Amino acid sequence: IASNRITNRKFKAAFTHGKVTGLLQLQRKGDCEPTRWVYGNITLKCTLDLSTAFAAYAVSATGHTIDGRVDLRDVYAKVTEGTAKFSVRSFPNRAPYVRISVDDEPKLQIQIFPDLNLNTNRRQEFDSEVRKLAVEHIRQAFEVQFSSTFTDITKSNPLPPV
Repeated sequence: IASNRITNRKFKAAFTHGKVTGLLQLQRKGDCEPTRWVYGNITLKCTLDLSTAFAAYAVSATGHTIDGRVDLRDVYAKVTEGTAKFSVRSFPNRAPYVRISVDDEPKLQIQIFPDLNLNTNRRQEFDSEVRKLAVEHIRQAFEVQFSSTFTDITKSNPLPPV
């Protein structure tokens, strides 16, 4: 983040050790749609509430103090509002395919421990960068890793017939 006053320096933050957690506490939001036939597939669709998920990062930051020291901070981006579509499709007597797609961009609450003491403009810019990074990682966690894990599980543990 560029310097915006004579008294502050260019702010740099390196995000490491990122992870998305809270996936196992997911719950449906409302009821699922009835199981139905779609193009020869048995299909089940549900909406998931993403409010249990959050991204956590270790951040090494410099430029937020006059002396230029590097400080370590913990940054959390918790989903406060967001949903995903969960669908399971299968040809009869075959292993199902699971797909999860995150709907609109989830709303996040950003927390930094301990606080960086940035001025308002720089804090807003930093929060914006954290949001971009966290939304990308949350989407990837659900749409790629979580979906493929579910699909792998259902291949080795078949679902009962519908």
